[in-house]
Amino acid sequence: FLLLAIQSTFFGPAKYGVVPELVDDGELSRANGLLNMLTNIAIIAGIVIAGPVSDGYFPMIGDQPDPTRTPLRWLPGVVLLLIAGCGLASVLLMPRLAACDPKLRYVFNPLTTYLKALKEMAGGPLLIIAFAWSFFYLVGMMALLILPEYKNFLMLNGELIDFTQNSYLFATLAVAIGVGSLLAGLISGRHIRPGLTAIGAVGMTGSFIALGFLPANYWIVAAMLLIAGIFAGIYIVPLQALLQKLSPDDERGRFLGTANALSFVFSSLGAIIYWISANVMTPAGWKTCLLYTSD
Repeated sequence: FLLLAIQSTFFGPAKYGVVPELVDDGELSRANGLLNMLTNIAIIAGIVIAGPVSDGYFPMIGDQPDPTRTPLRWLPGVVLLLIAGCGLASVLLMPRLAACDPKLRYVFNPLTTYLKALKEMAGGPLLIIAFAWSFFYLVGMMALLILPEYKNFLMLNGELIDFTQNSYLFATLAVAIGVGSLLAGLISGRHIRPGLTAIGAVGMTGSFIALGFLPANYWIVAAMLLIAGIFAGIYIVPLQALLQKLSPDDERGRFLGTANALSFVFSSLGAIIYWISANVMTPAGWKTCLLYTSD
């Protein structure tokens, strides 16, 4: 898992940073829309595979282990190695470009690099854009942590859903983000339209609020995730294009890397908010806190 995370850390800034060097400014929005759509196709493939892999790793009948099936403990490791190999192959196929700043030297203290980049980004709109981009990952992390909980109570055809059926909910969200990203690119045309981000934020908020109040029905949940995902794609594409366009050519990789780091900080914050919501902000959680405090 650590090695896959390191691979992704290097891959992300390079993937987004190379876009402005391959297309002109008028194509940034559409290129990012297409890139997001393809990224979500990959996510969909991973999500769809994850359900059967989970069922193979830990076979279940309802909420009980299946004694008739042998757990395939090796399966997740093999699948992860194949994914890493696909990532390496995709990098080898990327076009080779000249370095924008050949004299740049590595700094082994990442905090120094991040703090310097944040200070430079704060001199214009880039820091606000990076925070807005990071908020997308905060919401995304909370959604990824909440969706598995539906397996504990969501019914389909009179039975609790299994890992595979639960993975379809993830896939629905990923498909919708891809569709929303492509839609944002088509709407933007040869321009970057920051107003789409506001529309996406309102749509996501409304969809998630509705999800909390509507009946816990499998198809209703899937429909709300579909709507939320479309608005999420509309939200993120203009922010990506703005980060790429406004970053100086010789600082683009560093600024995008810093924005990525900030997004992972927000992802961690989303995980903390989820943990507090799931374990503390419940009647049992509050009771535990009160007992602990009184002791």
